[in-house]
Amino acid sequence: MFRFPASPILQHIMLLSAALFPISSYVVASDCEPIERLGTSNLDRFDYTVSIDISKKEGDCSYLLSVEMKHDVSLPIPTDPDTQCDHKTGDPSVFMAPDGIPYFGLRPAYETVPEEIKMATGIDSISMDFNPCGHPPYDAFTIPHYDIHMYMIDSEYRRCMTCDNISSFLPTCAPDITQQSTPSGRGE
Repeated sequence: MFRFPASPILQHIMLLSAALFPISSYVVASDCEPIERLGTSNLDRFDYTVSIDISKKEGDCSYLLSVEMKHDVSLPIPTDPDTQCDHKTGDPSVFMAPDGIPYFGLRPAYETVPEEIKMATGIDSISMDFNPCGHPPYDAFTIPHYDIHMYMIDSEYRRCMTCDNISSFLPTCAPDITQQSTPSGRGE
């Protein structure tokens, strides 16, 4: 469970920003990826629930945001990580998982939160991304794990946050921004 302070001022700033700077005014549609690149648009496979308990105390602007999920046992776990997680091998018979995605590939999924949670927190969606091999930096995050993200922007905008990736299966931006071909990849 996560505890975040609710801030009415922040909510007003976000609403004002959205009104003054609509996404369409600074995103070029040709720079956007298909929405499918964000992953599955529901978290059903994780028996996911999200709820909020807003404090009723006078002057207390806090809330308790609860996110619960169960690991989906059908997701692949490498049995030989040194071989199956090496994205440089080039041999699909070695690194291809039973689900047809390389072991080192991300299994992303996301879902929009209920309106009550959006209004109280500013959070638009939650993603649960399973990494069977971990991800860079490889000396720190190389075990199977989930990355759980909470986005305050909608999925239509997120699909426009593009960069040149390390590989087609790793949604990790190549680190040298001078070599990036997209405006958001270059930090523009």
